[in-house]
Amino acid sequence: MQPHLSSTFVVVLEYCGGIRTDSLVAALREWNPEDTINVLDNGSTRNVCKSVTRWNKMNSNIGGGIRDCIALANASGAKFLLFIANDVQFVRPLRVAHFRRMAESDANIVHISASVTPGSHQAKHFPWMVDTGTGSDRVVWHADILVSLLNIEFIHSFGGFPESKGGWGYSWELAFHALRRGRRILIAEQCVVHHDSIPQEGTDIQEIRAAKDREMLEVYKARYGNIPWINFRKQLVERSSSLESR
Repeated sequence: MQPHLSSTFVVVLEYCGGIRTDSLVAALREWNPEDTINVLDNGSTRNVCKSVTRWNKMNSNIGGGIRDCIALANASGAKFLLFIANDVQFVRPLRVAHFRRMAESDANIVHISASVTPGSHQAKHFPWMVDTGTGSDRVVWHADILVSLLNIEFIHSFGGFPESKGGWGYSWELAFHALRRGRRILIAEQCVVHHDSIPQEGTDIQEIRAAKDREMLEVYKARYGNIPWINFRKQLVERSSSLESR
């Protein structure tokens, strides 16, 4: 079956995932036979997967990889990017058509994220992303970009995401502009993923977090001066925890 032209550019961001990424991509293609599943290899130096469709000669890190995926989606003429990190494990399948239908049904929706398992790394920092078992689509104020459909035009409307090694702050910036413009962010519980955060051997996870936080402050102070969402992060957390199902 030939894939149809789609408003949604689907891409797995790959780095040294090898067989694990190939298995992930095979499942995505089986679940979504009418959609093209692209794989961007972000400069892998080892353990290269076989399902790669596009390559970066040099690794652009997480932030650069997200920006690269947005650029690919934009170049394809797509309206939406469906971004997938290569190190997730799907507990419930991702159906591209479901994400696309939701986004196309309401122009105010600018970000749709998969839900996560209680044991995922994101559960501690984004508890409202945790699967409730209802299979519902829920409105939240903020979500990680781990597995997400993003409205490309909306991201361009605030200047796109700035250059960043870690990409910390991207989801906050998106949430900030969505809130002030009356746009919506959703969690789609029909899709559930598990995601571990396993540091490389010899690394200090606390120092990594501190370095990424420092970089975020530098990047966004250069863009905004006083970062506009620093003072409302607590409010977003409180609001996201209290929102009812859509």
